[in-house]
Amino acid sequence: AITCSELIASRTPSLLIPSPNVTDDHQKRNAQVLEAMGGAALLEERDLSAETLVAAIESMLGDGRQRLREMEATLEKAPQARAGETISESILKDLDVL
Repeated sequence: AITCSELIASRTPSLLIPSPNVTDDHQKRNAQVLEAMGGAALLEERDLSAETLVAAIESMLGDGRQRLREMEATLEKAPQARAGETISESILKDLDVL
């Protein structure tokens, strides 16, 4: 979840290969969310080979990098989390500093 959050926050398109060896398969579920929003491509580890990896990368970089640009555009529209700022502002207001 942290990696996916960081990819969204940094507006970084990605190819995600989640490990199936984690509790509740959470890496795959998080990767699916990012893929569904259009900000990443997903390649499952069980399907991973030199050929599928090259094909996935070529898909992102081919056609004048069109897919990569589409992913970047999608991520630019994603809302930015501001939890830290919101919490800090609330504390400072409570302390009458702001």
